[in-house]
Amino acid sequence: MANDLTGNPKLVDTATTEVYDKPTFIKTIIWDGAANGNTLVIHHKAAGRVVFQAQWATGDPATVIYNINAHVHGVYVTTIGGGTALIYTD
Repeated sequence: MANDLTGNPKLVDTATTEVYDKPTFIKTIIWDGAANGNTLVIHHKAAGRVVFQAQWATGDPATVIYNINAHVHGVYVTTIGGGTALIYTD
């Protein structure tokens, strides 16, 4: 599968320099299908800081839901070690 950045949610399975390029509000991130030790890192583009970071651990459910509730100006994914991240916005 390839990234699909056209709808809501954005589907990301490969690191990318731009998921959103304008101000937006991230509501939820669902990470599905990763394996033990996989890491997901999402950055705020304008501020250059990490908005979200997680590491899949043994025993985690197949799908993990994170409620983020963050205002950002642009978002990019620097690391996705496995699975697919679904990024929902308002």
